[in-house]
Amino acid sequence: MSLLKNWAPYFQSAVKDRGRSIHLAGKVVRHQTQAGEYVRAQVVDDTNHATVVIHHKGLVATPHCTCSEFSAGAYCCHLWAALLQEKTERQDDPASTDRINYLRPGKPKARKREPGRQVKPADADWINRLTLLRPTRSESTKSPISDLLTVRQICYVVNIDQSNRSNSLVIELWARTATPRGWSQLRPFKIDLQTLEQMDDPIDRHISSLLLGAQPYRLDTMDYTPLTAQTGGVFSIRRGIRQFALRRMAESGRCLIDDGEGMTKPLVWDNDEPWVLWIAGSLDTTNLQIDLQLRRGAVCMDIKTPLCALGGNDGVVIYDGKVAPFDDHGSKRWVNQFRDELQDEPLRVPAKDIDSFLDRLYLLPQLPMIEWPDGVGKNVITTDPVVNLDLTPQATPDGSTPPANKNLDATVWFEYHGMRVNPGQSGRYVPIQEEQKDGKNFNRQSIISRNLKFEGNAISLLSRLGFRPHTTTSDSTLILPAQLMAEATNLLLEQGWHIRANYKSIRQPTTSRFAISTGLDWFELRGGLKFETEHGEQIIRLPDAIAASESGQGTILLDDGSQGILPEQWLRRHGLLADLGTVHGDHLRFQTNQVVLLDALLEQQEIEQADSSFLQAQQRLHQFDRIEPINEPDAFHGTLRAYQREGLGWLRFLRWLGTGGILADDMGLGKTVQVLAMLEAKHRGGKDPVSGQSGAVTEDHESPQGPSLIIVPRSVIFNWNDESSRFTPDLRVGIYSGPARQSMRESFGNYDLIVTSYGLMRRDILELREHKFEYVVLDEAQAIKNSSSQSAKAARLLQARHRLALTGTPVENHLGDLWSIFEFLNPGMLNTTGRFARSVGASVQNVRNKNAASEAAVALRPFILRRTKQQVLEELPEKTEQTIVCQMEPMQQKLYDQLLKHYRQTLLEKVQTPTISGSALTVLEALLRLRQAACHPGLIDPKLSDQPAAKVEVLLEQLAELQDEGHKALVFSQFTSLLALVRNRLDHQNIRYEYLDGQTRDRKQRVEHFQNDPDCKIFLISLKAGGFGLNLTAADYVFILDPWWNPAVEAQAIDRAHRIGQTRHVFAYRLICDNTVEQRITELQQQKQQLAEAIVDGHGGLIKNLSREDLQQLLS
Repeated sequence: MSLLKNWAPYFQSAVKDRGRSIHLAGKVVRHQTQAGEYVRAQVVDDTNHATVVIHHKGLVATPHCTCSEFSAGAYCCHLWAALLQEKTERQDDPASTDRINYLRPGKPKARKREPGRQVKPADADWINRLTLLRPTRSESTKSPISDLLTVRQICYVVNIDQSNRSNSLVIELWARTATPRGWSQLRPFKIDLQTLEQMDDPIDRHISSLLLGAQPYRLDTMDYTPLTAQTGGVFSIRRGIRQFALRRMAESGRCLIDDGEGMTKPLVWDNDEPWVLWIAGSLDTTNLQIDLQLRRGAVCMDIKTPLCALGGNDGVVIYDGKVAPFDDHGSKRWVNQFRDELQDEPLRVPAKDIDSFLDRLYLLPQLPMIEWPDGVGKNVITTDPVVNLDLTPQATPDGSTPPANKNLDATVWFEYHGMRVNPGQSGRYVPIQEEQKDGKNFNRQSIISRNLKFEGNAISLLSRLGFRPHTTTSDSTLILPAQLMAEATNLLLEQGWHIRANYKSIRQPTTSRFAISTGLDWFELRGGLKFETEHGEQIIRLPDAIAASESGQGTILLDDGSQGILPEQWLRRHGLLADLGTVHGDHLRFQTNQVVLLDALLEQQEIEQADSSFLQAQQRLHQFDRIEPINEPDAFHGTLRAYQREGLGWLRFLRWLGTGGILADDMGLGKTVQVLAMLEAKHRGGKDPVSGQSGAVTEDHESPQGPSLIIVPRSVIFNWNDESSRFTPDLRVGIYSGPARQSMRESFGNYDLIVTSYGLMRRDILELREHKFEYVVLDEAQAIKNSSSQSAKAARLLQARHRLALTGTPVENHLGDLWSIFEFLNPGMLNTTGRFARSVGASVQNVRNKNAASEAAVALRPFILRRTKQQVLEELPEKTEQTIVCQMEPMQQKLYDQLLKHYRQTLLEKVQTPTISGSALTVLEALLRLRQAACHPGLIDPKLSDQPAAKVEVLLEQLAELQDEGHKALVFSQFTSLLALVRNRLDHQNIRYEYLDGQTRDRKQRVEHFQNDPDCKIFLISLKAGGFGLNLTAADYVFILDPWWNPAVEAQAIDRAHRIGQTRHVFAYRLICDNTVEQRITELQQQKQQLAEAIVDGHGGLIKNLSREDLQQLLS
């Protein structure tokens, strides 16, 4: 790029126009440059004598001009004129050009004012503003005489002679200039890219762009004197744009023709129907005369009448001062021969040769439309062909039998009344012989008109279905990948194609039929695909069809030797039945708890026969046309949202059905609350709550057979206890932990709800399995997704009337992991062999397995309830805040207890007065150290940085779940040392994140990275550095690791995500450790807001008002 082009964007168009005028007027004088200067010039315009200097240092150039316009801070016309002069004088100096290509303009600066001179900003601004308002040359008002002197008009001349000779559209460019007396004589004109940029007329720019993409044409000079010899002024318009280009030229009013005798008046575009090429026969006593005509409706003209007739898919014809579209039906040879000047006589065929002539005529590959006189011609039959497709396995080099999954050779051909026509075969007509294979007799004078459009559409359909050309055989042979055979042939058979495989016909199944019978505790499914063969009806059993499909076959051998199509969609839906059932002889066997799956996977019309037991179960199931929402029980403290009441209705549906299910709502939608409301009704209400709507199911009056067992990760045990205390205080809750577990087992009957961890369940499974529970609920149930884990095995041993799993993971996207959870919920429902897990979760290429997950999701939908935040957004407030109570690890708890004991003794002994104003700093230090111990032991002793900490473990679990769901999260802490520990864990797990604290300098870049990079989902931020002033609306989750209990400060941190521009619901979580100073301060916050603010403020403030009683509560 030249210096001129490099700097052009910095100049206003009006400024460049004035600079160009100055340069063209020769008012720029270059002077000898001095050291460090690139340009020095004197520029004179009407009002100024300006000196222009361009300094350069390295790759940076700094311009300067003495004019007032430049002093106002704008690039001026003098500078542009000097640049134009520099380009002119240095264009022959390549070395200097190379040197200047990379210079960058510096920013113009206003000159320093002279001492004692007062310059107001407006003094320079008005000059600059008026300068920009000056019109450009193209906008300037000119007199009519001036317009005539400057206007140039381009004309597009069709060279008729050369167009006819070359059978292409040859265009010459001419131009004329307006004078006071009118237009000048036409002169040859040449265009190039530079000329194109200077054209003012948009029509000329468009046409010239088309011409520059055309083929330059050199005129035949042997017997013709060219009007112009310029290679840039004569063009041959390629096929495909002839009509378009010529129409644009004609519409310009400047499209002329050169017929060898001078220029004509402008051509006019004829927008009527295209002229069509016809063969017209006339018969006299001795001859058949053949004429070639152009026809449009009832209007005819001889083929020699037009000045030019160019055929093709965008043919044009020029006649009588007009240009019109022309359709020659691909018969350009007919046009060329009949327009040949040497062919003066018409084509005549003696009467005795007419039949022979017609026989040969109809074998020609291209023919116009034909009209014969009476008694001449053939009987033309118009019909659509039958498409035939022959499939054969590709031969192997050694001649052995190819494998079933090898590519197939596919030969396509068209059948017209028994006549075979291959694709691409020349000729529009197919002659018919006297004897046909189908036994039909036709007159020898009959011919069939091929439907070439139909044939072309058939070949296009094969391409869309995955057929590809064969590189070594004829055009009619294609390659079909074996895995696409079933889908492709099924679709083609529906289109009426005749298909053969290994020279045997391929058949579609007529229907599928099943019969269901009931055993002692199972259902038996018989039936499969029904085919009509030469021997009658044949049923292909479902297990056999599935086995053939899994082996890579798209068809199955029928009893008459033909091939039966295995429909992909049918296999996709029913193949899951084979995975869920167990093969017994000629049928599949299912457990009674699989009736819902059978009903979902079998269409009603497919069940040809079913016994009364299955029909009763199906009818009972269909009574639940939809789940009715249920109100929370009266004893429940709180109000459920509408979607949570629907959750209660779904839980009752599972209980009525006698199956377990997965409550898979998004994190933060209240899975725990929904389960507690259900358990409140079950254990303390005596019966289920009333729906309050018609059509509700009969109440469940069955008394609980024992307490309900809740199994959770250790870190959230106390969450369940706290939530129950808040919403269901009437429930008797016991925490199953510690050395008193044995005695607690003996008194399980005294509890409604028992909460324990997965670890204790594994350890005590031999004892727990002896107890009967009303419900066993697995919270964070993904903990047992590995069916061979000890937790999964132990969970399956528990006895319960009802089972439930909770997880925020979108399990419908990970169905391969579901088998273990469903084996706990509903043993045997997904086949105890685990085949379901393998077929759905395995990465296989079989078409059916690719869609197994979606089919399984449909079948399992009654047992999985998942609502995302987006789905229930209207039910939620704009921002949800929640506290997560964490249970410290033993080592962390021990450290905290030691610190607490130390500070309790020292502080309470030291503070004997009702207030602690004299010991404020000591109290603050103690509270700080206790808060750090609650966050992580490593904040007290760096040697303990590798030890586990409750908050970090809970945070990482939450972040992992959010990442799976595609959310972004902000993590705030006022302890950068705690953030450093979180960073180490994220680095170890190769999780991408951003980080910002007080030492961060590139804050903007980090914020933009987090906002815009979809793979960066976590932002660790220190409170001091990022608690305010940042816009982080890409996040919809906020975690506060060490709450500072000042509502205003917390709100500022949360509002980094919850602000204008946020389109999603924001969820904020405070992490506090159970039974620590954090929890005590939270309790005190509700009592003494000023106290909470003082503790966080750290500057004393109201800390002096902290009483000894308050201190005792904090250190309790």
